[in-house]
Amino acid sequence: MSGDNGKRQRTDSKTDPILKSDYEIVTILAKSKESNTKTPSLARLSVQPEIQALSTSNAKSLITKNILSIIHEHCIDFKDHDQMDAFFKDVGAMVACSINKVVETDEREGMVIGRLSFDYHEERIDCANIGIGGRAIPENIFTVSKYSSDQAKFILLVEKDDVFMSLAKSKFYNRIWCVIVKTGKGQPDVAVKLFVRKIQMELNLPVFALVDCDRYGLKVLRDYGLVIPELKWLGIRPSDLDKYNIPLQSRKMMTREDVEVGKDLLKENFVKENRGWVEELSLMVNKKHKLELKALKTFDCDYLTKVYLPLKLQEKDWM
Repeated sequence: MSGDNGKRQRTDSKTDPILKSDYEIVTILAKSKESNTKTPSLARLSVQPEIQALSTSNAKSLITKNILSIIHEHCIDFKDHDQMDAFFKDVGAMVACSINKVVETDEREGMVIGRLSFDYHEERIDCANIGIGGRAIPENIFTVSKYSSDQAKFILLVEKDDVFMSLAKSKFYNRIWCVIVKTGKGQPDVAVKLFVRKIQMELNLPVFALVDCDRYGLKVLRDYGLVIPELKWLGIRPSDLDKYNIPLQSRKMMTREDVEVGKDLLKENFVKENRGWVEELSLMVNKKHKLELKALKTFDCDYLTKVYLPLKLQEKDWM
């Protein structure tokens, strides 16, 4: 986050603590993955004083929407939850508010970005020409109409915020034309399911799911597969762990809960009707290995967007 430091206006720090000069430059240190040779063992993250000219609410919005982008840019991976908490507490100190307020972003909301346009409250939204944070999917999708796309080939459904940010920041949708949708959580996710189903039917686009190879990713497959029976499982799949030579140290052993979710998914009718899904889930349950998409950074920070996804799509490696 860099910006022009000129023409900044000072305000009363008592009413707007985020603009105090003490916070003009904030440096946060987070330990990088030792296996990632592209980054030093410590990555220096500097938040420049471009927020100086903004109101408190806008400044907090700028910071929170860019946290994941910063982490991705510097290939930061936290060794445990304590280190991640410490990172966000440092950001919290910067904006003079609690950790809960710092991370209160669009995490629960579904987001969309890419080659899609639609009308919302008499406004035409072009999802290819918005900020890297994407556009929140309205909870009431009946206020959305007139969906259109300039040659999008598919809908890419992603589970994680950091994956969405990686794809958005690299403008993946401009290299391989698509619509990228991030799932929501809780009630907002109902709107996301209906939104994806709507654009799938109106634009006649296939839906590819890109989720972690763990019980949370499997739950996304189950929930969306019940709404969209034609859902394609793109990755990351159990067979990918060996196909892409994922190091053993990057893999994790499945818990009992992980295994149970896999077994339950095997009982679903839409899974039974797809032999490929049955084989993948059986492999996962038998080997008991799980993997998060962020493990692909073992190879390169941009491996997901520049190698893994393009290769998957070129080979039509989905099921």
